[in-house]
Amino acid sequence: MKKNKDNNIKFSDSIEELEEINAWFQSDNINLEEGIEKIKRGRELIKKCKSRIKEVENEFVEIEKEEK
Repeated sequence: MKKNKDNNIKFSDSIEELEEINAWFQSDNINLEEGIEKIKRGRELIKKCKSRIKEVENEFVEIEKEEK
């Protein structure tokens, strides 16, 4: 996926891509240069997932505040 479209990636799509990266590293045919790029991509996806999780946590906090 292209970087300029990363902001539109769904959380589930990010997790799926991370699983694919993980599976690639567990295969027997690993290319060092490609591995470095996959690590970078994985870090980007993890950062986006953490950010989305934080957003959802904040939404839950707001919902709880509204109910009180």
